[in-house]
Amino acid sequence: MVNCSLPLATLKVLSLGKTKEKRIFLCFPLIYLYLCAENSAKIGMQMKQTGVLGLLALMIVLLLAACGEGHEQMLRQLEELERQNRAYETFTSDSLAEQLVQYFDRHGDANERMRSHYILGCVYRDLGEAPAAINAYLDAADCADTTATDCDFHTLSRVYGQMSDVFYQQNLMEDYIEACDKSIKYAWKDRDTLQAMNEEALKMAAYNRLEQYDKVIVAFDEVYEELLQVYGIETAAKYCIFPINALIETGNADKAKYYIDILETKSGYFDKEGNVENGREAFYYYKGQYLLVTEQYDSAEYYFRKELQTGLDVTNQSMASRGLSLVFDKMGLPDSAAKYAIYSYEMNDSVYAQMATKEVEQAHAMFKYNRHQAIANREHIRADQEKAQKERLIALTIAVVFGLLLAFSVYRKRKQAQLFQYQRDLEHLERAQTKLQELRSEEQEHSLNTINSLSEEIATLQRRVAEYAKTSERRTTETSLMESDIVTHLRELLAQNPPAEASLADMRALKSLVNEQLPMFYGTLNTESCTLNPIEYEVCLLIRVHFSPADICKLLGRSDSYIAVTRRRILQKVYGIDGKPKDLDDRILAIQ
Repeated sequence: MVNCSLPLATLKVLSLGKTKEKRIFLCFPLIYLYLCAENSAKIGMQMKQTGVLGLLALMIVLLLAACGEGHEQMLRQLEELERQNRAYETFTSDSLAEQLVQYFDRHGDANERMRSHYILGCVYRDLGEAPAAINAYLDAADCADTTATDCDFHTLSRVYGQMSDVFYQQNLMEDYIEACDKSIKYAWKDRDTLQAMNEEALKMAAYNRLEQYDKVIVAFDEVYEELLQVYGIETAAKYCIFPINALIETGNADKAKYYIDILETKSGYFDKEGNVENGREAFYYYKGQYLLVTEQYDSAEYYFRKELQTGLDVTNQSMASRGLSLVFDKMGLPDSAAKYAIYSYEMNDSVYAQMATKEVEQAHAMFKYNRHQAIANREHIRADQEKAQKERLIALTIAVVFGLLLAFSVYRKRKQAQLFQYQRDLEHLERAQTKLQELRSEEQEHSLNTINSLSEEIATLQRRVAEYAKTSERRTTETSLMESDIVTHLRELLAQNPPAEASLADMRALKSLVNEQLPMFYGTLNTESCTLNPIEYEVCLLIRVHFSPADICKLLGRSDSYIAVTRRRILQKVYGIDGKPKDLDDRILAIQ
């Protein structure tokens, strides 16, 4: 019975390995101990091989399962954070995201590393840590392998999109535009037309702030036509707010009115009373702008006040008060104009106060002048990753080599045991054949049980010899017979002057050769109803290895007439044919 305590102990020891490499190195000494235990127990060869290979398979399965389980758990946690981000849930802690970054930096592929850094950037974004968020996004972008066929361009496009949002909030317009361009580039690689168009449209916000109005109009025309063709008017209308300010500033109020009407009627952002949905109150300012330049002052005042009442954030308050100041200035009401101008400046100061201008400048300097240090840090991480990968590769190589050596050792021992058994079978077969022939040739009667026992033993040995010849892929060829040592030796005996006779040992060696190369030779000539005597069987053996009748006479020390009579007798005895000695030779040579 195989002792199962060692595999159970192995499970316990395996749990001590905290990394893939440790588990690999723990497995193989345990296999060695198991082999030693089996050797000491003297388990049978077949049982031993089955136990070793089974244990090796068990180790591999456990190793892969243990290494894969932790990775799958970390992936599930990363996917949960990604789900929260897509659902616009606000992150309140960075601890889990940082743990995921540390793990995937060492154990993840390029896409997994990028995803983890991207989520960390989103966490910092929600925590209001703009410099840290941008640095995390840059790290995420550096992790991406854009040359790989499986590169996650979808996530990479969003990395730069989120990065551009932070740049915009921090009033870093040039960096914002650069990030938008990269987001567009990878959105096209992902074949995400809507994302690419959205980023193209968002660049117009930066052009407006930089007062590059011509760029706004050109960019919008391209985006609007593309969206109109691909997605229809409902989607294209949602982007019509972007060119209104630029068109008004460049004196094209009529076209501004055209896009205002499309926005109000086709975008789906407005209710039946014409109120825009929450978060889009800036529309009231742009419509007020149009009404102001077309000298519809009462209507302009209405929309500026509407923004002031509904858009409660400092940006809308600043825009609405500025619009009211301009309206009252046009209407010749300086006191009211000054009142709202002061309020606008106060709100504008609040906007910049929220940006933490000094921190923004420091962050900007960090992005521009300390980037080399950030790159060096990432190179250090990448070097650690490559080192860890090399260690895993070395460990895996050792595991494979050890496994192959173990398998080869088992295979070699099995083959040696089979060869040893095969050689013993050949010896036993030759002795059993000789003994049976001697018993059959004696005139006195012998025990039927003894003859039957010998016959059964010979049949069993012949099957085993034939099976070994088949499994070891041995091929019976005339060349292997004719070039054998014993046949060569017999020829040397004939070449002597005078020719020498073959000894008893020589004939035993020839019997072993034929048993080895032609396992069914003996059974073809010797059956239950007919068993050749020793001299008859030796004649058949010499015929089969292509010795002539004259050579057979010399090797056996018999006369020509004796050998001729013996050949005719064998023909009659085995095949029931009364023919010429030559007829026997043809039949003997045909036995394979």
